Amino acid sequence: MCDRLRTGAIVVLCLAAARTGTAQSAADFQQRLERLSSYSRHVSDTLATLRLVGANAFPLDTIRTGALVILVARSAAERTRPAADQVWQALSRRFGTGAAVVGRAPVVVQYADQAEGELPVEESPGATLFIPTRTGTSEVADRIIAWVSPTIYRSVDARLQEWVPHPYAFTNRGDAATLLKINRTALYAELATAPWHSARACFRGSVQDCRAALGISGDDPVLEWLDAADRRHYVDASLKYLPIPQARYDRCAGGDDDECVALMRLAPNQRPSPPLSVMARLLLLAFALDAGGPNAFPRLLEHSGRPMDARLAAASGLPVDSLVVRWRNNVLATHPNTVAADARAAWGAVVWSVLFAIAALRSTRWR
Repeated sequence: MCDRLRTGAIVVLCLAAARTGTAQSAADFQQRLERLSSYSRHVSDTLATLRLVGANAFPLDTIRTGALVILVARSAAERTRPAADQVWQALSRRFGTGAAVVGRAPVVVQYADQAEGELPVEESPGATLFIPTRTGTSEVADRIIAWVSPTIYRSVDARLQEWVPHPYAFTNRGDAATLLKINRTALYAELATAPWHSARACFRGSVQDCRAALGISGDDPVLEWLDAADRRHYVDASLKYLPIPQARYDRCAGGDDDECVALMRLAPNQRPSPPLSVMARLLLLAFALDAGGPNAFPRLLEHSGRPMDARLAAASGLPVDSLVVRWRNNVLATHPNTVAADARAAWGAVVWSVLFAIAALRSTRWR
């Protein structure tokens, strides 16, 4: 309806403007211009009124808890309030004062089974989060946190976004215990089998190499995160798109490390991706935020100009090596269970093997 009125108003204004094309004095032109301005203001006011009437016709309740603002159909307000409280408590506990950014825009929540039916898109004050039928309070809270997490993610600095390029870290699934549970096998397998020399050294126990593999230390990542073999692999796997002669790639592949370094410095982003995955980095960030409490996240942002290892130490309140050791120990603790056979069991296996062999030889097939 608002679109039709807007189109009609534009047509009226255009027709009125066309009438001014005839010969007229400067005074007449000024009067017509003032009338057109008056018409324009009247149309704008009318459209604003109609939008307000449309919104009021759909009964919305506003739920406020902390900085979080949720707009929801009146029939669903009571079941949304407990979820809203859970969301704000979780955000405050995780991000401290940094959680306030979620108040920049209201969260519009619609339930599939709300009595009022669906809120018309043109009347919605913003993007809408849809909740399926028979969704419990905890799941509603999870969905709202996932919905607002990009807002928190966009509030952090570019360097942190580069290091953990995913808003997953800012959901309620971003704590260390949940990440370990969800990625239990993958995290260990990555550290145990990664081809990068720093990751292999980290697996063997070098904390300094763990820092390099996680991409949190080193003034020159090209030289400090990767060795010559890593650089050849990185150029072949990630930089073949550069518009340079094939001969330079061939020299790098043939063992010319200076050429590999030069090619890596030609990349648009001269910092290579850290050897270990985003999920491994997310886990380290989770340990830092868990250790530092509600003020960890603001401290992480306050030190945006410092190296990542110093930022994580400031956020967690721990020496960065202690934080990395905690990360490594927890990853290694997810090692798949193996069955350790004692001597008695081993000899038992030998005896049974001999008995089966004798039985097989006595069978008619071998006679």
